[in-house]
Amino acid sequence: MTKKEDIEVVLNPLIADYLSKRLYKVEREQTVAGYGAKRIDLTIKVQGDDDDIIGVECKRVNGNLTQVWTDLRRQIQERGNMLSHFIGVIYLNDFKSAKDADLEIGLPDEKGELSFYPGDVDLLCKLIRAVHVQNVETRLTKTLKDAIDRSVAKLTEDQKIYIKDRMRKEGEKEKLKIDDAARIGMLILANAYLFYELIRENGNKFEDEEHKKIAKIVPSLSSLLRESDPKEKTIDAWDLVLQIDYKAIFKEARDLLLGIPTSNIKTALRVLIEKALDIKGDLKSTQNDLSGRIYHAILESAQNEGTYYTTSPAARILAELALPKDFIDWSDLNAIAKLKIMDPACGTGTLLAACKQVCVDRYRDACIEKGIPEDANTIDTLRLFLIEDVLHGLDINLSAIHLTASMLASADPHIAFNKMNVHRARLGDEKGKVFIGSPSLLDSGQLAFYENPHMTEQVEGRNEEEVDYRNGVDLIIMNPPFTRGDLRYKHLEDDVSKSVLKEERKWMKAHGNGYKLSSSESSHFFHPLSHGLGKEEGGRLAMILPFSMLIASKGLATRKYLADHWHIEQVITSHDPKRIFFSFETKINECLVIARRKREGEVTPPTYFTNLYKNPKTDAEAVCFHLNPGKWGQTTPWSAEHMGKGIWTPAAFYSPNLSEAILNLSKESGLTPLEKIVKVLNYWGVDKSSTKKGRLRLVEVPQDRKALRYHKEHLNTMLGKPDSYIQLERGQEDKAKAYFQQNSARLLLSHQWFPKTQAIAAVYMEEAVMAGNWHPAQVKQSQNQKEIERALCAWFNSTLGVLTLFSVGSHKIPYPALKTVPLRGLPVPDVRDASVRKPLAAVQKAYEKSPLKVLKDAQTDEVRKALDDAVKKALNLDWDIDKIRKTLSEEPRVQ
Repeated sequence: MTKKEDIEVVLNPLIADYLSKRLYKVEREQTVAGYGAKRIDLTIKVQGDDDDIIGVECKRVNGNLTQVWTDLRRQIQERGNMLSHFIGVIYLNDFKSAKDADLEIGLPDEKGELSFYPGDVDLLCKLIRAVHVQNVETRLTKTLKDAIDRSVAKLTEDQKIYIKDRMRKEGEKEKLKIDDAARIGMLILANAYLFYELIRENGNKFEDEEHKKIAKIVPSLSSLLRESDPKEKTIDAWDLVLQIDYKAIFKEARDLLLGIPTSNIKTALRVLIEKALDIKGDLKSTQNDLSGRIYHAILESAQNEGTYYTTSPAARILAELALPKDFIDWSDLNAIAKLKIMDPACGTGTLLAACKQVCVDRYRDACIEKGIPEDANTIDTLRLFLIEDVLHGLDINLSAIHLTASMLASADPHIAFNKMNVHRARLGDEKGKVFIGSPSLLDSGQLAFYENPHMTEQVEGRNEEEVDYRNGVDLIIMNPPFTRGDLRYKHLEDDVSKSVLKEERKWMKAHGNGYKLSSSESSHFFHPLSHGLGKEEGGRLAMILPFSMLIASKGLATRKYLADHWHIEQVITSHDPKRIFFSFETKINECLVIARRKREGEVTPPTYFTNLYKNPKTDAEAVCFHLNPGKWGQTTPWSAEHMGKGIWTPAAFYSPNLSEAILNLSKESGLTPLEKIVKVLNYWGVDKSSTKKGRLRLVEVPQDRKALRYHKEHLNTMLGKPDSYIQLERGQEDKAKAYFQQNSARLLLSHQWFPKTQAIAAVYMEEAVMAGNWHPAQVKQSQNQKEIERALCAWFNSTLGVLTLFSVGSHKIPYPALKTVPLRGLPVPDVRDASVRKPLAAVQKAYEKSPLKVLKDAQTDEVRKALDDAVKKALNLDWDIDKIRKTLSEEPRVQ
């Protein structure tokens, strides 16, 4: 049999049969109505979900793999509108059993372009599952949001006000807008209706006879919909379910519904019940933990509270790396049950849900390797262990813990959980004792719960003394809030907020182990918490942090703290300009950090920095990421010595060569901190909308004192010209003149750098000006001031000068903000030395009116090359700066 088509006739059924045994409904050689003779090799329905059909096109490679890729791409594009999703499969070998198949699996992106990944039939199963869940969740997100918006529209103002009041506790200000609070309230009710129906329909699967009996007598959603008063009947039904348990899901929903003023509530409830009936099949068909993405479209207020929830792909990547294959014997259920995994800022539970799924996958894979047959009852036992014993979630928000509990339990409605370790930690002043949320755990090793009768005191109803973390946690996984101190507790009354902030400073001093960890950002509190709760032997840590923590000076103490207590195994940073984040709704750069406890006396291995060229966007891509990280970016090993010193520069650049260049530059004896030569001031920030600053007014009428107002991207030469004027305030001319003198300069350094459009990093003015979006840099010594300013202008526009700016930029890789403090510490040539100063000043003067090109064109920029040659001469460097300049021009941020 030589023809590819004939071979596929034999191989396709083997794959189809294997998928069928994995609970997929598979049809071969299907013709889709309306598309003539275009047939699809395999069409797959997961758990009989008729609304989601995944097509699989299969090809057998015959010599030229590239040509097969091309043919498969074309074939799938032709069928692109026929089904919800397509996957391409290339057979690399002939096989007699699906388990022996070597495959290339192609996943299409949003444009239909296929990316191929090597794998086997088990990877194909995982990808089909991931694609299906993604499709279902996309539908659920839109459907659920529409239903909640419609139900909110049915509420009266009194009902909305009641819900809003329930969302806060004594000592809190009115935190939420009235409609945002109403959406969260309706979400809690909708979630309870959805899970209620799953429990009712799966009641016969309960092992406990009493639970089975209760599940049989609870009314269906359809019958509740027909009731004249669905509110009363719903409360009665949920009271029955609470006898089984599931307090984490139904207690808050039941109490909320009980207190809502009855007038017209039945119309709002019917909207939720109708939609729950419509989408319950989607929930059952996923048999997976609903990711936080379903809720983010509804929780519109989250970003205003400084809360950004983890994306599902990022959660999958982090959980896979945090729970490696060699962590425990994954085929041993007892070993898994002994694990303790905690998210101390669990949000909607996305990270815990990802850990749950990874644990199940690890068990299945380990059993396959050892030849242990998969058993559904054993998998259920594992899921029971995970919920009751392994997974622990803490948060200060009541809605967050409700959603976390719902997400974790929704995958297994047929399992009766006797307990769930999801808790609301105290925050605020309770009878004179101040609590600061999850970090308060270190004071006792036990949880502190609210005693406010208006709230659910303890999510699952257990006694406080049963929850003890003093024996340590195996894995702490988290996406801690990044909110600064004056914002994160703005919802508290002023006196309560002051008490909490005072307690935080006291707590940080007690638990910071002598490190100068700032209390200005809430994420800093979670580092001592992780150290205090993590197991001394084998404890692991996985978290999402702001990119600025890796390279900015304000994060130096944190980096040293982490490196001293943990071996940082991996740091993953996204250099994908379209997806620099790992959380929803944030626009700042983030990174993934994976670490383990240091072993006593060990020689600490290197840390591996992975810089992503493409940030996985879907769960399926996240699954593929672990098979071949090199396909997504570059990995650089970095010594423990550098990590301990807080030098984590590989995160700043996609190319490891640029990180190495920065490290070598720091060792150059000819460099000195910028602050020794100039005084760097805060940028003024004047723009078209800013007419007054202090005693000065920005005007367009010519005046003696001038300003540079327009944005940096309008400039492309090192010599700048004023474009606005400063008018002194009448009656205070002397004070205004002094203010101008204190805040103006001839040398201006970039405040925010847009490499795709901005060519200039520093500009020299022939007279002192005030400027917006530029930092004035005033030369400290009286001799050779202008020459020093010109020399520094040349340096910062050279390739090495730009690298130093990029290495301390904060928040956003594509366009970092350059703040005053890190700018002051930047290494620069000591231009007080004439032999260093003169060649740099000369090249600046020679080319000051010559336009520079943006960085992506730096390789052909003769001005930039001249500046680099002058830098080599001034510092006596024997470096190939041309190569560095070329590498810089190829960075994702500038392309």
